[in-house]
Amino acid sequence: MPRVLILIMILFLGLNSIRATHIVGGDFYYEYLGNDDYKITMKLYIDCYNGNPGAIESDQYAIFGIFDGNNKLVTTREVERKPGVKLSGAVYKCIVNPGDVCVERYNYEFVINLPKKAGGYTIAFQRCCRNNTIKNIVDAPGTGATYWVKIPDRTDVPIDNSPIFKKFPPIYVCNTFPLVFDHSATDKDGDSLSYELYKPYNGADKNMPRPSVPSNPPFANIWWLPGYGTDNQMKGAPILTIDPVTGELTVTPNLLGQFVIGVKVIEWRNGQIIGETLRDYQFNVVDCKAIAVANFEAKVVCSDTVFFKDKSLGTTTLTWDFGDPASGFDNNQSLEKNPYHVYSGDGDFIVKLRAWNPACEDEYNLKVKIRTPKSVDLGRDNIFCKPINEQLAVKYVDYTDILWSTGAKTASIIIKDPGKYWVRATYGLCKYSDTINLNMDPISYTKTPDSLFCDKVDALMKITNRSKNAKILWALGDTSASVKVNKEGSYPFVVYNNNCQQKDTIKFVLARITPNLGPDLFICNDFLHTLDAGPVQQGASYLWNDGSNNRLLTTSSAGTFWVKTTLKHCEKFDTMEIRNSVVSVTLGPDKHFCDSFSIVLDAGPANPGGTASYLWNNGVTTQTNHIADEGKHWVQKTDNFGCVNSDTIFINVTESPIVSLGKDTVVICVRAPIRLFAQDGFSEYLWQDGYSEKERMVELPGKYHITVTDEIGCKGSDTIIVKTDPNLLPNHIFIPNAFTPNGDGLNDVFPFDDPVLQSDYHLRIFNRWGEKVYDSDTNREPWDGKTRASDSQLDAYIWIAYYKGCDGNPKTDKGTVTIVR
Repeated sequence: MPRVLILIMILFLGLNSIRATHIVGGDFYYEYLGNDDYKITMKLYIDCYNGNPGAIESDQYAIFGIFDGNNKLVTTREVERKPGVKLSGAVYKCIVNPGDVCVERYNYEFVINLPKKAGGYTIAFQRCCRNNTIKNIVDAPGTGATYWVKIPDRTDVPIDNSPIFKKFPPIYVCNTFPLVFDHSATDKDGDSLSYELYKPYNGADKNMPRPSVPSNPPFANIWWLPGYGTDNQMKGAPILTIDPVTGELTVTPNLLGQFVIGVKVIEWRNGQIIGETLRDYQFNVVDCKAIAVANFEAKVVCSDTVFFKDKSLGTTTLTWDFGDPASGFDNNQSLEKNPYHVYSGDGDFIVKLRAWNPACEDEYNLKVKIRTPKSVDLGRDNIFCKPINEQLAVKYVDYTDILWSTGAKTASIIIKDPGKYWVRATYGLCKYSDTINLNMDPISYTKTPDSLFCDKVDALMKITNRSKNAKILWALGDTSASVKVNKEGSYPFVVYNNNCQQKDTIKFVLARITPNLGPDLFICNDFLHTLDAGPVQQGASYLWNDGSNNRLLTTSSAGTFWVKTTLKHCEKFDTMEIRNSVVSVTLGPDKHFCDSFSIVLDAGPANPGGTASYLWNNGVTTQTNHIADEGKHWVQKTDNFGCVNSDTIFINVTESPIVSLGKDTVVICVRAPIRLFAQDGFSEYLWQDGYSEKERMVELPGKYHITVTDEIGCKGSDTIIVKTDPNLLPNHIFIPNAFTPNGDGLNDVFPFDDPVLQSDYHLRIFNRWGEKVYDSDTNREPWDGKTRASDSQLDAYIWIAYYKGCDGNPKTDKGTVTIVR
């Protein structure tokens, strides 16, 4: 059915339909699929006989809340249910189906990715309200339900699948007929399981029966009505119980109606609880028509004998199996209506009754506990020397009834006060009792406290305020209340009376905290000296003159030093002085000279107010020393206190490098560059104009100077003069193919800015008709683009040049030039 239609139906039916009492129970499961994926399944049980169809339809979609380990909402998921399945199958063998009971199960399933997270996750669904005819909870029509499951933290439990109940719950329970139902579960991981009843959870309310987001954990429980509780969830004789090991649920109800039941399976791994599966369900107790019902009660008397009373209905034949094969085959069987059996020993025995008539056969099982009668024994009366903290206990924990003089009804009690105590225990018809007297005769006294002495021990040990009839015995053999001692140590003693004794010790300790900083010191030159306040004494503290409080003090300065060592109330002091004289002598860093040197080394003057003597490696004894030789030079300086210091310097001399650019003067042709270069192997090259490569090309006349520096720092230089001969032109001159005679100062003339002075140079220029427009024989100035005193046209012109090359041979060159204006 489309969701829009469902919403319209919900609005049409109204809020009462939405919160109609059609849900009778639910349980939750999860399965780990790998890669952080989980398959979540919730089974919701619906009353399809009395349930409102509109309310049932409103639950086609369920909203689930997913919460993290801090109970904070992570996300929600809306899930459509699977088609419903009507539950059938009777838990009774010989009962006529009442016919007016119908339960339908709907499954909601979805897959969700839940990354590993501290605290795991909780997944929950909430719905209101419960059936208003429920008899065991407060405000049933206003109480909802929370169905939820906890997925454990995968850091602690890497892989886990929740336990799953094997069977769906019974759709009805017959009044006054015994119910034995297998409520056990299976676990995919093979974890251990245990079972117990629990208090179901409330959720949602009348105002919001289908919340869009479930409330955050922890969830609130329902409230039991008076007379009901977790261990008494419905009326019965015997009451509802579940076997913690097998999961077998038993009850013989004796009140018609509907009851909320909570069954829990607990999942154990390596002795730790890792998870729980909860089933919250409504038991419908109805009157049933019996064809045959097997039923009985057992009465255990104060022996190994049990009397059985048949309470079967509609049966003609009975067979008993007492579950005690050790008693013999014949003794273990009976066909009597109300037999008795003498058991072969202590233990838990399963008694089986088969009852039938020609139409049907039924069976009922009941566990019987047999314990050999033994009177309780609390032990002998006792007198305590210290405050009483005694556990009194009976041997067995499964007595029918236990009552202590304190009013407690447990198997054991804790006693803290002296007095007379009794216990009465009942098992079947057996009654046992015992009494014990617990008294106190404690030792009390006041002793001289443990003491710390600063210089010597001189004390009187006293034991005062002794309890009545208490006596004293010192380890020294003395029995008096006070003893004089003058040595440190531990002094044991015993205070005792007729019933108790108390051993104790008085300790006297001598404070060994005498600091010794040693004698005063005179230290030459720079120093680092550590002062020690003395051996480590537990609990001691230290205070130095500079405010520090460590046992050690390190100093590099002269002065007066003191330390105070404290241990509780004891204090000891010591003082010492450090004097210092620093002889300062510094000849400076090692030096390097080029070619030659002359230097005066100075060892420095004496300290103010003092004197100094000197000794140089060359025997000089003055403060300064003139040095003209390379090598190692040292000086030793001594002050008037006898303190000595020295320094050493190394002096090295190397020759300056030699560089050559060739001849001092060189003549080159006009516009014929020449390469100047210095030799390889120097660290730095520097020309007079700042150029820093070792070689360069020059074509202009002038003086060229280079300075080179070697790896030590010594320098060498050379100079060359470059001249040009105007009568020498290059073997091939470069003549441009265009110029712009527009008066802007750039390329205004052709072919060169300056006239060519070589006598053999001859340039002729012709226009395209062969007319000569320029001749250098008549005009030595460069051509300015004019012909016949007027500007030449924008055109290409032919030129022919004759000249003598740099090699002395005549040359001819020709080409075209274009005027661009």
